[in-house]
Amino acid sequence: MSNPIIRRVELSIPGTMGFGNAYAIVNGERAALIDTGMASAQNVDALQTQLGKWGHTFGSLDKVVCTHFHPDHCGLSRQFQDAGTDVFLSSTDAAALEFWQQSASVDRRMATFYGEHPLPSNFSSSVLPSFSFLRSLQEEFHPCILGSDGSLVDLAGIPFEVIETPGHTDGHVCLLQREMNVLITGDHVLPNTIVNIAFGQQSRFDSALSQYMQSLRRLALLGPLDVYPGHGIPFKNLATRCLDLLQQHRQKVQQVLDALTLKPVGAFELSCLVFGEKRRPFSKWLNMAQTISCLEYLALQQQASCLQKGNMLYYMRVE
Repeated sequence: MSNPIIRRVELSIPGTMGFGNAYAIVNGERAALIDTGMASAQNVDALQTQLGKWGHTFGSLDKVVCTHFHPDHCGLSRQFQDAGTDVFLSSTDAAALEFWQQSASVDRRMATFYGEHPLPSNFSSSVLPSFSFLRSLQEEFHPCILGSDGSLVDLAGIPFEVIETPGHTDGHVCLLQREMNVLITGDHVLPNTIVNIAFGQQSRFDSALSQYMQSLRRLALLGPLDVYPGHGIPFKNLATRCLDLLQQHRQKVQQVLDALTLKPVGAFELSCLVFGEKRRPFSKWLNMAQTISCLEYLALQQQASCLQKGNMLYYMRVE
């Protein structure tokens, strides 16, 4: 390595969701990018302007690596591919992306939690526009496959270690550069926000929250690093932040457990009881997804049981 630098590019997230980060790894005449932001003209301009300052274009980068498949992290990937730059995603999230891209009907299935949970009659119609809006901010693309956990990916001549950190998505990854003392965390560890846990095709059958907490414990053991998150300002004290997030999730799990009784209850009703009724439809959906992740975790710990009545799932406390 000569004297590589990491440059943060702040990118807008249309709507009311704030900003996200892309990171350019610049090493002499070479450069690579981590995450692309959502598909919008404003983000194209921001990336073109910043990359231009370092003598690069969308087509001159070594590669692009996306930490996970959400639109605010890989929405502009098609633009880089069309310019001749390969875009990489973990194999698990590449499969999730393909599932999501196969048809807009997936949005309705996700909006209704795959029809497995009792919901208010107007829930699907009220939340579906949010999924359609997110879909409009992701251009369809087909990624190259990133190496698995522990493998090295070359970014502008600098080897970064791939660390699989499932939880926020099933195939989320962080990228570690030990010599530079750098960890790029995507949405796995954020400085001021507790992220939502995965709800998708695979995570319905596993405890995504358990996987997320295991990933946090793993990162906490890496030692002091400069942390470059997917949202917010870079920070230090990785271990402290990981332990804080673990505690916050434990508290949410305890809140859900405290609300459970020996009478079966649906996840939506429980989410309103524990976390309050939200005004915005998508906030209601996120609250319910969070509640389901807690219930799956409690079931894994044998503190809650899941009962099926007809096609619907209900939960109750284990005596």
